[in-house]
Amino acid sequence: MQSEMTYRNRALLDIAHDAPCFAQFPHVCRGQVVAAHSNQQAHGRGAYHKADDFLIAAMCQEAHDLVDGRKGGWTREEKHSEWNRAHVATWRWFWENEKVRIA
Repeated sequence: MQSEMTYRNRALLDIAHDAPCFAQFPHVCRGQVVAAHSNQQAHGRGAYHKADDFLIAAMCQEAHDLVDGRKGGWTREEKHSEWNRAHVATWRWFWENEKVRIA
């Protein structure tokens, strides 16, 4: 059974600020790295509703603007693909650098 609640965790989002930008497409990194939430409906994204806080990719603001569609003119598939690549790289870094652990 799927939960009705959206998972929120400020500490998890804050980890992204310590991470490098994991966007793997050409861009100029600018500013603080942020937790870029998934924009995919399959991940719970809806109108005025962000996906769960574990569905994030660490990206600089420039990269975040590109995958969110505020810049770039990419197709939905391109934005999703680039976010997915950054998401996997982010979580690999979280685990390898012991930013998260099993309780």
